[in-house]
Amino acid sequence: MNKQINVFGTIYKINLKNTMVETSIDNDEEDEGACEIREKYINIFKGLKEASFSKTALHEIGHAICAEYNCDLDKDEKMYDTFMSGLYDTVMRNKLQYLFKE
Repeated sequence: MNKQINVFGTIYKINLKNTMVETSIDNDEEDEGACEIREKYINIFKGLKEASFSKTALHEIGHAICAEYNCDLDKDEKMYDTFMSGLYDTVMRNKLQYLFKE
C-alpha cells in the first residue's frame, strides 16, 4: 500500500522500512524515522510499537511542515523534539491517534 501525506500542497511519500532508517544528515547514525525534504519522502521503521510509530510519524511530518512553511522551529532538534512530544501527548489525550493507524 502506498501512503502519502499532503503538506501545504506538497505530496510526501511515506515509506515503511524493514530496518532502522539512515539519515542523510549523519549517515553514521540510524533513526526510527527521517524526513527527506529534497526527495519529498518520509521513512519510518515499521518495526516500532504502535505508540512509538505514531510519535515518530508525527515527528517526521512536523519536519515536512517546517520545510514547506519555511520556518526554523526544527533547527534546534532538542527543542523541536520537546514541542513534538507535547503535540503527540495532546493528540493521544484527545484520542486522535486514529490519524496514524496503518
